[in-house]
Amino acid sequence: MSVSVREKTLKNGRVSFYLDARHDEFRRKWINTGLKADPQKKREYRKARREAEAKAEEMERRLREDPAEAFEDKEKSHSDFVGYFESAAKGRGFPPAWRNCLKHLRDFTGGQLLMKHVNKAWAERFRQYIATLETVNNTTRHNYLVTLKIALGEAAEAGYIRDFASKVKTFKKADPKINFLTVDQIKRLDATPCRKETVKLAFLFGCFTGLRLSDVKKLQFSDIQKADGIYYLSYKQTKTRQHERAPLSEQAIHYLNQATDQHIYHPEDESRVFILPTDVQIGKILHQWSEEAGLPFRLHFHVSRHTFAVLALASGVDIYTVSKLLGHADIATTQRYARIVDESKVKAVKLFPVLHHREPEPQIVLPPSEVDNDEDAVLIDKLISKGEKIGKALGLKRADDGRFILGNDVVSAGELVLRIKEMV
Repeated sequence: MSVSVREKTLKNGRVSFYLDARHDEFRRKWINTGLKADPQKKREYRKARREAEAKAEEMERRLREDPAEAFEDKEKSHSDFVGYFESAAKGRGFPPAWRNCLKHLRDFTGGQLLMKHVNKAWAERFRQYIATLETVNNTTRHNYLVTLKIALGEAAEAGYIRDFASKVKTFKKADPKINFLTVDQIKRLDATPCRKETVKLAFLFGCFTGLRLSDVKKLQFSDIQKADGIYYLSYKQTKTRQHERAPLSEQAIHYLNQATDQHIYHPEDESRVFILPTDVQIGKILHQWSEEAGLPFRLHFHVSRHTFAVLALASGVDIYTVSKLLGHADIATTQRYARIVDESKVKAVKLFPVLHHREPEPQIVLPPSEVDNDEDAVLIDKLISKGEKIGKALGLKRADDGRFILGNDVVSAGELVLRIKEMV
């Protein structure tokens, strides 16, 4: 009798942990623990490994007490999907999305659901149930369905159900409110002391580079290069795994130099630029710092990335360049910042004083011959048709009203044809 922890390398480089259970009286059995980790992240990997080993010890205990019960496929923890989901959530430390989804899963099923009843039709009924919840928004509904799909995929991988997780539809996430800093607020933060100087410098550096916290934390001095008198960051994004090369502004270099000065408090062989505490500690430090600076909202590190995007667009940098500087795979992701800049422009114009109120515009009535001119209508239809073909050929995305997104502008199919002619 033995229970060993086995690892399976997944396509994305992560590993999945399984239990290899053996007993002289029963056939060998593989048990999916629901635990996964990135071997490159030592702390995450060691934690998952310890949890898998704890599951192995528990399985050994059950084998000693009642091997028949431990190997029986109809045992509740394996035949009951709700129990399986709870086990997967527990293995992850019960994160909020899993904990709350489990609550709704229990309410919907009555607390138990046999694996043989888990199929695409059932998943669609659960989705409809989630859609009726009035206390949650679409982003939360989306997170519940993503969590369910993960559990369904793991159950299918372990052989308990058929694999249909990819066919389960989620919800369109609600557009989150984007908080960003104005230039005056950045200056106020710069002048406000912070109890952890490296956190302050890392955040302000992010305001002028747009780097995510994950990339700031792993940034090495070797990632900073100089060519033709200009400093560049050359690094691999943690989230997208894409290599990026971005120039550094004078202000960003200023914070790099200040971060270098902080290295007198750390070992000489430390190669990281910013030596930072844990993410939780960073959040608490930023919150306290923002309160002392008198900011109107709670500060988190990603605000620095939002700030960089908005400042770049407001300074006249075109949206394509900003998208590249942020390392976005899709320019549509950058578009949300462009909308913020447009809204700010509208608000600014509305603050202008009104010296002379605008006269009512005259109502121009066209003669019947112009309104009903079939020839003009045909020409307009051809123009629109041509614009649709051009937009499709260029791969342009559409705005909510169906018009094409061209740079910072939103144009109709007819306007697109005229714009293209102007460019040529």
